[in-house]
Amino acid sequence: MSSGTINGTLLRLFVDDSGTLKPIANLVSNDISFTKDLIEVTSKSSAGSKEFMYGHFGASGSFEGRFEESASVGTTEYSFEELYDAMVAGTNLTVVFTTNVTADRKYTGSALLGGLSLSAPDNDAASFTGDITITGAVAQAAVPA
Repeated sequence: MSSGTINGTLLRLFVDDSGTLKPIANLVSNDISFTKDLIEVTSKSSAGSKEFMYGHFGASGSFEGRFEESASVGTTEYSFEELYDAMVAGTNLTVVFTTNVTADRKYTGSALLGGLSLSAPDNDAASFTGDITITGAVAQAAVPA
């Protein structure tokens, strides 16, 4: 179990590929955001103050990595091409945001790829970015031993 402040390098975005957690290849950054809609319920009886109640829960995330062809990525990581194929096919991906260290937290959900970009600047490393939106619930649990 990690203790204290966790080094961001440890927190990665994985794709559950038929029961095997595969990190997205060559990530340099990834994040996940949780939101809860706020529904305004202000009325004439609110005494001049706005009032709200909670609505739906949601989650989304983004990632950035260094581009590498699938053949050199191998089978232990999830490549840009695999992400592209899933997006074009409209396939939901089971994603897990975790350190994958026993007893640490993990957040798991079914995700849709809403965006995927490939960038090739002059005299610099090619990179890619992507955006995911979780559809349905997000499960929070401990990484098992």
